[in-house]
Amino acid sequence: LLLRLLGRASRWPRMARLFPLFCCLAAFAAPAAALRLGAPLMRTCDASRRKAAGRHLRQLAELQALPAAEACEAAQATLANMRAEGLPLNVDAVSRAISLCGCELPVAESLFESLVAAGNDSEGAYSCLLRAQLGSGDLDRALVTFRRMLQRGIAPRGRNA
Repeated sequence: LLLRLLGRASRWPRMARLFPLFCCLAAFAAPAAALRLGAPLMRTCDASRRKAAGRHLRQLAELQALPAAEACEAAQATLANMRAEGLPLNVDAVSRAISLCGCELPVAESLFESLVAAGNDSEGAYSCLLRAQLGSGDLDRALVTFRRMLQRGIAPRGRNA
C-alpha cells in the first residue's frame, strides 16, 4: 500500500495526512524495535507520552546548571522517573546523563554499559563517556574506550572545539 501511494505524485497530500498513522503502524509492526532502549520517542503513538519524554529531556538539559554531584544525582533520578512512567530511555537521554555524571566515573560507565547491552551505543554516547574519562584524568580507560569504539565500527566525528 505504501509503495503504491508513493508511486503516484498526485497522492502526496493524502500521504502527508496519513504519515502519523504509518509511523504508529510501523511501531506496532516491529514491537521489538519499539521497545529497545534507544527506540526513537516518535515511535510512541501516544502524544502524552511524547510530551512527558520531552519534559524529562528538558529537565536533563537544565541540570547542567547544578554542581556536578547534584547534577549526576538528579540525572539518575530523572532516568528512574522515565523508567517508572514506562517511557523509553533513548540514546539522547542516557548520553546527557553520562555527561552530567562525568564527575562520578563508575556511574557514567554503568550508564554507558546499559546502552551497549541494549545495542544502542552511538558515537555521541562514546564521546560523552570519553569526555568523562578524560575529565577525570583516566587516560588509560579513555584509550580502551576509544579502541572499543573503533572496533565496533563507530567512527569519531570532527567537531568544533
